[in-house]
Amino acid sequence: MEFFQAEYVRRRPLPPSDSLPATEKAADRMAGTAIGRPLSGAERKAAGPAVHYAMGGMTGAIYGTLAELLPVVRSAGGLPFGALVWLLADEIALPTAGLSGSPLETPAEVNRYAFASHLVYGSVTELLRGIVRALL
Repeated sequence: MEFFQAEYVRRRPLPPSDSLPATEKAADRMAGTAIGRPLSGAERKAAGPAVHYAMGGMTGAIYGTLAELLPVVRSAGGLPFGALVWLLADEIALPTAGLSGSPLETPAEVNRYAFASHLVYGSVTELLRGIVRALL
């Protein structure tokens, strides 16, 4: 997903944003609870990707489990899974938690970028699940 995003932005720069990434905001909130203070800018920059990878790993593990129990989950090469993660996380959970703006206020290009990124995530997750399954 990260490689796709870098190439996407290289070809189609996104409109500038004056807001912190949702992952950095989430890391800052967690730090406030865990260590009782907000993160410094450098700490936030390091913690943001960690939050994103943790979320990706957790949803990937859920996908892998469901794919074993319900083969229909594997349909369409993981694309429905990626679309569902985008819908539930980017479009519902993050705005509801105040970590991102409303999808209706987000530029269309940013929404396309996020949706396409999650389709890549879903397809790569299914590809890796299949490889791991074959190795087991």
